[in-house]
Amino acid sequence: MTTHSLHSFFHPERIAVFGATPNAVGIRSRFLEALLGGGYTGDVIPINPSHQEVHGRRCYPTIIEAAADAKGKIDLAVIAIPANGVIAALEQCAVARAGSVLILSSGFAEESTERSKLQERIAAIGREAGMRIVGPNSEGYLNVFHNVSATFSPTVELAWGPEGKIPGRKRVASIAQSGGVGFGMLHRALKAGIQFSYAISTGNEADVTAGDCLDYMIEDANTDVLMLFLESIRDVPRFEAACQRALELKKPIVAIKVGRSAAGSRATQSHTASIAGWAAAYDAFFAKYAVIPCSDLSESTAILGVLTTCPQLKGNRVAVLTPSGGSGALISDTLERHGLELPILSEKTQKAILAMVPSYATAQNPVDVTAGATRTGASVKAASILLECGEIDLLVSVHSLTSETSIMVDPQEIARPSIASGVPVTAFCYTDPSSFARKKMIDAGIYVHADAQLMGTALAKTLNRARQVEAISKRSAVTIDASSNERTVSAVRRALDASAADMLCEHEVSAMLKECGIEVSNDALCRSADEAVSAAQRIGFPVVVKIQSPLIAHKTEIGGVKLGLQSTQAVREAYQAVLQAGRQVAPTDSIHGVLVQKMAPPGHEVIIGMINDASFGPLMMVGLGGIAVELFKDVAYGHAPLSHDEAEALLRSLKSSALFDGFRGKRRIDLTSLAKLVAQLSQIAHVAHHAGCLIAELELNPVIVHDDGSGFTIADALLRQGGIAK
Repeated sequence: MTTHSLHSFFHPERIAVFGATPNAVGIRSRFLEALLGGGYTGDVIPINPSHQEVHGRRCYPTIIEAAADAKGKIDLAVIAIPANGVIAALEQCAVARAGSVLILSSGFAEESTERSKLQERIAAIGREAGMRIVGPNSEGYLNVFHNVSATFSPTVELAWGPEGKIPGRKRVASIAQSGGVGFGMLHRALKAGIQFSYAISTGNEADVTAGDCLDYMIEDANTDVLMLFLESIRDVPRFEAACQRALELKKPIVAIKVGRSAAGSRATQSHTASIAGWAAAYDAFFAKYAVIPCSDLSESTAILGVLTTCPQLKGNRVAVLTPSGGSGALISDTLERHGLELPILSEKTQKAILAMVPSYATAQNPVDVTAGATRTGASVKAASILLECGEIDLLVSVHSLTSETSIMVDPQEIARPSIASGVPVTAFCYTDPSSFARKKMIDAGIYVHADAQLMGTALAKTLNRARQVEAISKRSAVTIDASSNERTVSAVRRALDASAADMLCEHEVSAMLKECGIEVSNDALCRSADEAVSAAQRIGFPVVVKIQSPLIAHKTEIGGVKLGLQSTQAVREAYQAVLQAGRQVAPTDSIHGVLVQKMAPPGHEVIIGMINDASFGPLMMVGLGGIAVELFKDVAYGHAPLSHDEAEALLRSLKSSALFDGFRGKRRIDLTSLAKLVAQLSQIAHVAHHAGCLIAELELNPVIVHDDGSGFTIADALLRQGGIAK
């Protein structure tokens, strides 16, 4: 038996129910009806001082008295009473030494700041007593194999039938931070024929978090796929460890993350912060652990349908087998739009199929066997040929499934060659599929899609996950030596302590990066025109001059930059011009001087940035650089620290990455030095963060990767210290 702290919660032998009532209406009544109706065979102990008996069971005034009479420890106490009585009930549970508590009651942190204090007290009582607490504001949970329907949601009734425990099926465990949506997600998937092991609404997570539940369910032998509905991740280290374990056990995770529409409150001085948004950190986290993100309940159901019926897709070659030319074209267009390929089948395969179908059938791909083939059995034989030909990675079988009493094709006859060949099958129905037909198909291990777009999305995302898992398996670990750590922390602290402003100027950032071991351009901070001329002569023409002030983040926009200066006179004039431009927008005492810098050779402009996310820590961003970054928003994210290979993969993931490879006759760019810079910057951010050096934003924009192959130039830099992105 597992020793996990949540085992007795999910597998209770005795359940005490606070607020149990014989009344026929209300949440408490529905809870008992669901618990008993779901076939729970353990002891149910009602707790309510207003009744002596509930549903034929003795009702106790307190759980303390119930525990004294019980034949063993009370594993789970369920509290479904008004919020004001919850603390007293919890204190009783602590005295009675209950193993765990489920709080259905609402009216805590979700309601007001004052109520948050009550929720904090809930957590404290649990810690002091060693009780695990789910909720408050939970809708309960379902454990299919232990017959525990500890919820007032009627959706669980679909899981009570014999279909809920058919052996050999892949099963889903769902974890939701919203009770209503979580059990709605369960209901949709059950209706589609997908089987479950667990479903839980974690509520406000005063104690037990989604990460705790994920950690438990991943190890469950009856669980093959995890489905999450997240508002936030409250315990990142545990959640991250659980996602890593899921990869090791080859159990896919699907997640709906809500709250993506607002970036939250943030001072956005850099392009990195202004375009990253609140969801970027989650997207990068999901990619790191091959979690499949989805946008809504219908999409998640389609993805679960693929994951629970198809072995891991090995490639993107698809054959479409259809009795209808129109539906075949519809599906083919959709699949290709989602990056799947419909290869023309070999002459041998086409000949074998055409030998059994009418002359007007087609077998190139899509394979249209015509409507009559379903009656003659030709469609089943064609499916077998396709599954065994070795030319495809997936078969999409198209049907019209309308009858509630019969089905034209025996799905088992399609499933057998699929199992033998290892080539998965999924089905599309261009009519509204009947419940009867769905059940017959799912019994054979074939999921029925009724929406072409959702099917295309589900297949594409499942295939993308397979590729992510492969890439992750080859991912090299990031190693940072101790001496490098010390040098980095020292350099960052010195730079932050030396600046009285929140924003560090480019020359301050450059000095810090140089001390950290990053190659920076030859430059000089000047406080007079004569100094600027001398610096230009020493550096070598052409040069650039830039105003330096912590109050001027975007120098180009105010005329604070002059490029391509070829003479001492040009430098002298430019010095005065940028100084005057700076004084128009910032006090003189905030201007550090003018930076003279070697003009970079022509090249490709890239942005490299970092924001410090409140949940996940340093988040790296790379993208198309210069002012174009906000125009095109071609960016990619990764959590620090990154290895060199991860940094290069991040750069390659940009839509504009074709520009690196010599687009339209231009010279191919060697990404080695650029990827090294991204990796170095990510490691600086990681080390500084863990040393308590608060860098809210760090941005190099643009970094000019030289066309002539001579490396790169960091053409501008900024750093904002202090707060962390929310």
